[in-house]
Amino acid sequence: MRGVVCQLTYANSRLQKLCEKHAVAQQKFGSAGAKKLGLRVKELQTAPTPEELQKGPGRWHPIVYDWPGCLSGRLHGGSTIIVRHVVHDDGHPGWHVECLGDCYKH
Repeated sequence: MRGVVCQLTYANSRLQKLCEKHAVAQQKFGSAGAKKLGLRVKELQTAPTPEELQKGPGRWHPIVYDWPGCLSGRLHGGSTIIVRHVVHDDGHPGWHVECLGDCYKH
């Protein structure tokens, strides 16, 4: 499914701003973290399946215990992005961003 652009949805508006506005991401994660986040978002937009996403450079892996059904990708300095694969009403694949940053803090 090359050429597919996957739609991203977000658990809240804060996550959407972090993913869509480089300046906001830079404030939160620094320059290197914002750059990595931008790369991970591009991976999400072009990977229609979890299997395709896991082939990418983001070290994407399933999260069995803390976030069942989700995948985690590395950002910078221990920060992660956690996403869930979804199929939208129109049948197109997409990703729902669940968490950014220190997602394993309990």
